[in-house]
Parts: sequence; structure tokens; C-alpha cells
Amino acid sequence: MKTTYKSTPADKNSQPTNLAKRWNLTILGFIAGLALSAFMPVMASAQVTWGDGTQLSGAGYAARIAVDGQNAVEVHQLTSGSGKLEYRTGKVTTTGAITWNAVHKYDTGLAPSVALSGTNAVEMHEETGGEIWYHTGQLQPSGTIKWAAAINLEAGYAPSVAASGTQVIEVHQASASNPSALWYSSGQFNPNGTITFSIANNYDNGFAPTVALAGAMIVEVHEGDSGALWYNSATVKAGNSISFLEKGQFDSGYAPTAAIAGPTIMEAHQADASEGPMWYSVGLLQSNGTIVWTSSVDYQSGALPSIAIAGPDVVEVHQGNPGAVWSLAGQF
Repeated sequence: MKTTYKSTPADKNSQPTNLAKRWNLTILGFIAGLALSAFMPVMASAQVTWGDGTQLSGAGYAARIAVDGQNAVEVHQLTSGSGKLEYRTGKVTTTGAITWNAVHKYDTGLAPSVALSGTNAVEMHEETGGEIWYHTGQLQPSGTIKWAAAINLEAGYAPSVAASGTQVIEVHQASASNPSALWYSSGQFNPNGTITFSIANNYDNGFAPTVALAGAMIVEVHEGDSGALWYNSATVKAGNSISFLEKGQFDSGYAPTAAIAGPTIMEAHQADASEGPMWYSVGLLQSNGTIVWTSSVDYQSGALPSIAIAGPDVVEVHQGNPGAVWSLAGQF
């Protein structure tokens, strides 16, 4: 049974709509979430060596992935529209590939997103009528996740959620239009596994937002006008407030996804609005919050990529032919 957690903030005037649409690794000292030791711009130089793609069992659309240590979790829609939502967990091997477990149904809806921090999991998705719901869960030794009942977060669409330690951050669209107002909420895992979220706040305008979190550092990517791709960097401050640092355009494309590990940022996106070439680039976070990006590289064909970083390993899932979910592993 679903339990309402809180209603839409009274000052939020937009009514939200749907999404389903895009070195050698050097770890620098990353203290208190952001304190980089270098104050001169540092250039990123990186290339990922990708393995062969693997088609996962069963059908699926709009897959999203999260990794923490050796543990991975993937969520997807079973059909192209609203319907059953499924998850599977896996283990990241020494080669960076993932050994996946069986698929399990956990709810209904569309546009799911997932985050993993230790054994704490959080999943968010849309439901018809313009609402965002989320589950918290506990990863079990068996490889299943024990999900709590779904909770209504607020009105909105196209949610993306990330977690690091006890910190949680989510972003979403406030309307179906492109661009739409983009909103965020920050939260904290409680000892019992539930999450206390802040009231949502507007931070930008755009479409198809994705958020990544490491320590106190946040990186968000989204589509802008005419296929422009933008990022925002931010930090979590005392009292669970968010301080936005820099915004910049980094490429052009659709359906962007991002991951962060220390000062290393990675993004991937579709080159076109429909299935086709997918590209990735790597960035290095600067002390002022800007990101220096490498040139993007074509790495695979597909749609709706989702990436995560686990040490030197990069794990990715994407939609191949309609109804097929593919998993791809790479290493810096």
C-alpha cells in the first residue's frame, strides 16, 4: 500500500510531465567533498577501454544503473510505457563486467532511477498523473532487495536519484515542455533506512536531468535548447542545503547521464534524438567547480545510456533494439 509522504510545495506553480527520452585514472586528494589541492586548471586526459556488450535476459526499456563497491543494481520498465517495473542486482568482477542475478518485479510506473550506498538502495519513478514515488530498500546477502512501501515524494516527472554515504539527492522536471523548470530535493538516510527529504527547489531549466553524487560533490547534466548539453556542479552544505557552483555547456546531444568518483566526472549521451551512436567524455573537476572535459568519443550504438563508476571500472546499461537491455563494462 502506498503512503503519501508530503505534498507538492505550495510555491511550486508548474505541473510536471513525462520522460523516457539521453584518466590512466588519477585520483587527486578530495577532502570534505570538494577541497582540491590544485588551484591552477588541471586538464583531463582519459580514455575508457570497453569490453563486449552483453544483452541482459528478458525485456526492458529505459534502464538505469547504480554501483557501490562490487554491488550493482539495475532498474527498468518492462514495456515502452507505464507498466511493470523490474530490478536485478549483480556483482562487479575484477574485469569490470557484472555478473547479474535474476530479475524481480517491484512496482508499476515508468522512468525509474536507482541509487545504492552500501546496502541502502533508493529507487524513484513516475506514476501516471504527474507524481514521483520512491522506495527505499535493503540489499540482501541473497542478491535480492527488500523494498519498503512506496512513498509519494511530490509532483514531477523524469526523476533521477543519487546517494553517497547517508546523503541523497534527486532532480526532476516540472513539466512536459522542453525546456522545463528543473527541481531538486536533498535528503538523508535515517538509521532505519527511510529518507527525510527537503522541500524541492528550482535550480535550472532544461530537460532529461541526471544527477551524480560523491561525498559532498554533486554533478547534474541535462538537455538544453536545440540539443545543447549542460552541467551544474554543486556541494552539500551543513544543514543539508545545496550550494550551486558553476554551470557550463559541455557538448551537444540527447539523454545525458553522468557519474562521479572524486574529481573524475564521466558523461555519456545519445548523438541523436533517436537510437544511434552514443558518445562519452571524461571531465576533471576544478577547485572553483568548473569541469574541464575531454573531447567526446563514440563508444557504442543504442539509446538512453546510464553509467556508473566503481574505482577504475565503468559500468553502463542502455537500450538496444526496442525491448532489449544491454550491459557494457569498461576500464580507465
